[in-house]
Amino acid sequence: MKIGIIGAGRVGSTLGRRWAGCGHEIVYGVRNPEDSKHNALTDHAQVVSSPEAAQAGEIVVLSVHWGAAQAAVDSIKVGLDGKILVDCTNPVGANLGGSSAAEQIQAWAPESTVVKSFNQIGSNIMADPVLDGRKAILFVASDSADACTTVEGLATELDFEVVAMPSLSYARQLEAFAMMWISMSFKLGYGREFAFSMIKRNP
Repeated sequence: MKIGIIGAGRVGSTLGRRWAGCGHEIVYGVRNPEDSKHNALTDHAQVVSSPEAAQAGEIVVLSVHWGAAQAAVDSIKVGLDGKILVDCTNPVGANLGGSSAAEQIQAWAPESTVVKSFNQIGSNIMADPVLDGRKAILFVASDSADACTTVEGLATELDFEVVAMPSLSYARQLEAFAMMWISMSFKLGYGREFAFSMIKRNP
């Protein structure tokens, strides 16, 4: 699959490198493709402008800071028609009035199908989501079951245990869940090398 990743920070570059290792074709979209800071990405991907990456991708991943999200979405709208848009953002410090970043992004890009995922833990866990033999859990949420299934497959390839939620409205909980990880990691002294998993009782 050809995956367009908008943003090449820690999350975007980690996901891109891992998916490239799984055999996917990666195209990063950045503001300035000629910037030398992106040179390290060319060993596994193309680096182009954000509109070009969105056009090229069969699926598009939005991996930018929340403050830049609307401008990023506006810049790639032409390339999103009929495509899955995976929202990795967290609206830190924003007041969305009980909604979610993912629902706001869906409103900005109604021609796409938004799936919320890859926002709940740090990029270091995305690089290796198996801790002491147990897989970290990752949630995906969308109004489209087919889109959820596609993103679930991409997450499963990276060794996550994946749980699909049946509505994009669940992004409100998933963004709060991310705030829990961030608070535990940076404020409560747990550090970054932890994740959440699910324990199920057999009937």
